[in-house]
This record gives sequence, C-alpha cells and structure tokens, in this order.
Amino acid sequence: KVLCQWLASLPVQLSQLGHRNPALSAQLIVSIQAAASRGNKDLLNSLQTYACRLYVVVLLPAESQQQMVQLLYFLPRIPQLLLANLSGCCSAGRFSAGLAASLIRILHFRSSLSGWSPGSQEAALQDVDYISFLFSTLTGFSSEHLSALQEDETALLPSPLSPLCLYQTPLEQFTHHWDIVEVRTLLSQSPSCT
Repeated sequence: KVLCQWLASLPVQLSQLGHRNPALSAQLIVSIQAAASRGNKDLLNSLQTYACRLYVVVLLPAESQQQMVQLLYFLPRIPQLLLANLSGCCSAGRFSAGLAASLIRILHFRSSLSGWSPGSQEAALQDVDYISFLFSTLTGFSSEHLSALQEDETALLPSPLSPLCLYQTPLEQFTHHWDIVEVRTLLSQSPSCT
C-alpha cells in the first residue's frame, strides 16, 4: 500500500518539479514509465489526473520529452485540453518534427481509427478529438489562431490572380511545419499507421 501511494505521488512531484531539475525529472519519468507499463492503477489514475499539468513540461531535454510522449500510450483517456496543448507544442516548434511524428503515431494507435482493441478497453480518445488534433497540427494553427488570423489586417487580400488571403509566416515556423507534414505523409504511407 505504501508503494502504491508513493507511485501515485510521482506524477504530482513531476508536475511540481518540471524543468527546474532535469536530472531528477528524468528519473521520475523513468519510474513513472516503469510503473505505467506494469499497469499500476494508482499511478495511472494519478497520471490521468495530472496529465494536463505534466505535458506543459516542454522545456525538458529531448530524451525526457520523448519519454513523456511515450507515456501517452499508457494514459487511460486523453482529454481535449491535453490534445490542444500537444498540438500547440508541435505547431510552435517546442517539439521537434521527429517527436511530433512519434506523438501522432501514438495518438493514432490509441484512437479507434487504428482498430484499437486490446481486450475490452476502449480507445483513449474520441475520433472527433483525434481528427481535430490532426487538422490543428497539420495546418499549423489552432482554430482560435486561424480565427485571429482572419481578422488580421496585414494579410494580403484576395485578388483576381489569387482568390486566397495570404498570411506571412516566419521561415523557421514554415520549415518546422513542413517537416511535420512531410513526416505525417510518410507515416500515412506506412501499413502500420493506416
């Protein structure tokens, strides 16, 4: 019982520690991952409770970020708010293109669209939430940001040559987004992801 209580406290400790001590955070993540892979219910419930707070820790080193994304495989349910935060991390360049690809692969696998059926466990996220995440990530903007862009007066308005409004995007953001879309295209051609 003491061990279960200690394991359940790990996500709380990680959410409070964050990026202030990357080495200790890395040790906590390894312990959480080990207990989650063994299906410890107390830890998984705690992980579910603190998920939205935990995935704000994008300032961790790349290896710890990768392990945090891998933890999504064990999360019982993936809430909309968490998906929105993760999509924002991909679009804003806080996650590398490779990490964004890993995230998309894990979320796809956890959705019912992949045919998820380990036993009687239902998919971790709703189809509509997964599709919304994909569209937001692959367009590079959330729906709120797209709405704000439409009100932006610095856009190049439609003309007879171009019926679309054009918005300026920093080159770094464009190339990062291009890498994510390219990786997602490769993933969609893989038999294991479709």
